[in-house]
Amino acid sequence: MNESMLGLVTLSFCTLITQSTAVASDRISAEDLHTLLASGSEVLVINTLDKEYFDDCHIAGSVNIPLDSLEKAAADWNRSRRIVVYCASADCSVSGIAHARLSKMDFTNVQAYEGGTKEWKKKGFEVEGTSTSNN
Repeated sequence: MNESMLGLVTLSFCTLITQSTAVASDRISAEDLHTLLASGSEVLVINTLDKEYFDDCHIAGSVNIPLDSLEKAAADWNRSRRIVVYCASADCSVSGIAHARLSKMDFTNVQAYEGGTKEWKKKGFEVEGTSTSNN
C-alpha cells in the first residue's frame, strides 16, 4: 500500500471513529439526564432509533427522530438549543453518530446519553411504550 493510500485509509478510519462516539464532555449520565428532566429544564431528548423501537420503549417525554431523518428535521432548529440524543444501549453507536451529525451542523449544546433505553429502564426511570416493564 503506498503512502497516500495509507493516509486515506487512516483518515477514513479516524472519521468513522469520530462519527460514532462522543467525547466525554459531550456525554450525559442517566442520573444527570434524569435530574435535568425532573428540574423542568428546556431540553429536547431524541430517541434516534427506528419508530418500531421507539414505540416499544423510550424515555418518557422523548421524541423519535430516526438517525436517517435527523439532519432534515434539525435543519431549522436554533443551533444553541439543548439536545440530548440516545439509542438502545451502550452497545449501540447510533447516539454517538447522531451527536456527531448535529455537531457538524454547528449545534453547540448537544449531549449523547450512551446508556440508552436499556440502562434507563434498569435504573427504574420512567419509560413509555408498549414494553414498559422494568424487567
